[in-house]
Amino acid sequence: MDQMEFETCFGDAMRAKKSDLAIIPANEFLRSVFPGTDLHEAPRTSEAWLPMLHDAEFHQRVNRLRVRYLVVLKVSTFEGSSRRTFGAAQGVWGVGGEWDRTSSMVAEILDLREARQSGKLTSSAHGKQGFVVPVFVIIPLPPVPYFAATEGKACSSLGKAVTKFVLEKDL
Repeated sequence: MDQMEFETCFGDAMRAKKSDLAIIPANEFLRSVFPGTDLHEAPRTSEAWLPMLHDAEFHQRVNRLRVRYLVVLKVSTFEGSSRRTFGAAQGVWGVGGEWDRTSSMVAEILDLREARQSGKLTSSAHGKQGFVVPVFVIIPLPPVPYFAATEGKACSSLGKAVTKFVLEKDL
């Protein structure tokens, strides 16, 4: 998944928990907070953001956006070694490959009003993905891939957990 896909997945999961939650996309936030700066130079980790939370000019720009929390996502996906597979059923047989896939996500929640890290939540998903080349009698058919969608599962789960965390903090 790319950044836009994560933002969509995460935002949809958050809005599923609270439909009127206001979410500012990362690039829009960065352009507002760092006008005229190349977005590739903007902070990408909570460690890089934390010192900025005490900067008066930064706070002024953030206050204009009416943003309370900044969520910094860390994503990692690992694929295990592949295995060859063979199967047969009702006159059709196939060969293919399969491997494990695990995605882990960490959401570090920075409270911009209190200028500190407010929480850290994690989510992970595991699945199998691969492909199979079905063969009917002696005619090979095109490969059929199947996907584990681990990043989407972890993202959706984490988005809901972050919303719950934020809503409980604001009570």
